[in-house]
Amino acid sequence: MQLTGRYIMILAVTLMLGVTGTVTHPMSLEAPFAETLSLVKESSTQERYVVRVPQDFPTIQAAVDAVAEGGTVLIGPGIYKENLTITKSVRLVGAGQEQVQLQYTDPDHPIIQIIPEDFVQIHFQNLTIGDPAFPIEQVDVPPTLIGPKLAGRGLKIFAPVQMVLRRVTIGGLISGVDLFPLGRYLVIFPSQVILEEVKLVRNWVGLASLGVHLLVVRSKIEENIIGGLIGAHEERILFSQSSISRNREFGINLILGSVFGNTPFDFIVEENEFKQNGVGIVMSNAREGNSIRIEGNRFVQNKRYGIAIVDPTCPIDPLISLPKIPLIQIFGGGNEFHNNGQDLCPLDYPWPPGFRK
Repeated sequence: MQLTGRYIMILAVTLMLGVTGTVTHPMSLEAPFAETLSLVKESSTQERYVVRVPQDFPTIQAAVDAVAEGGTVLIGPGIYKENLTITKSVRLVGAGQEQVQLQYTDPDHPIIQIIPEDFVQIHFQNLTIGDPAFPIEQVDVPPTLIGPKLAGRGLKIFAPVQMVLRRVTIGGLISGVDLFPLGRYLVIFPSQVILEEVKLVRNWVGLASLGVHLLVVRSKIEENIIGGLIGAHEERILFSQSSISRNREFGINLILGSVFGNTPFDFIVEENEFKQNGVGIVMSNAREGNSIRIEGNRFVQNKRYGIAIVDPTCPIDPLISLPKIPLIQIFGGGNEFHNNGQDLCPLDYPWPPGFRK
């Protein structure tokens, strides 16, 4: 299935409407940085709907605190060392991925944490979080999830949100993006997160997600220890037209844990390239009836497997004994496999006819 711009727009709007029934009025995000963008709405409260850093406020946190609900913070070129806390709907728009970099001052807290009391809408664009130049070859694999040399987390959400990351780079951190929303709306209104043209590079874990409707499109997940660690219960997950490459352990580790089962249109991996990972995709399953559609992908030069199911016959870590898991129904076709250690594992799994072995 070709994922066109129209399809992405329909899916994105559907996700948004499915939660709130409305979409906030979009503000233009492509205008150049200029004096005319320092806008203040004339009112008795003098609420600012567009503010600039550092012209209007010296720090991003000060600008976020001052801008009106749903407003935009325009960030000029520079390196900003802050740990941001966001509690309301806001847009952060940088001058460019290579021109705006956010780094932590306190490694024990995320560079950006989103902890609102109610449902919020967040938009990040044209900026870098962390230090993507961190040399991944310096990272030793420890027995815990906390690396001895990496520190800090990039972006973490603690409550349900609608969030878009567009042209954002996140790198050099224990975790790039942590999507683990908690709170009273978690079951009724799951979070929706869209990553478009995002780069997750040289992190311990590039993307970790649980309880979130997730769309990753035209993005790069590269040179992490684990590219993506995705837990899916009743959420919709879509990876499309992205590059998942050179991740030391797994490109994507997908854990299907639905209580009620799902359809092959809930979990879709299509038109991506999985190249030179330890394993391209590894999947585990909590119950019978879970399914996934894997279609039109390229699996090239993955060290151990192109696609692996958690199974005793598919050793992934020699120190871990893997149990037999309930059958995953796999749909799709048109996948290409070239020069992997082993294309598919287990070989006798009921793979669809459209998989080229």
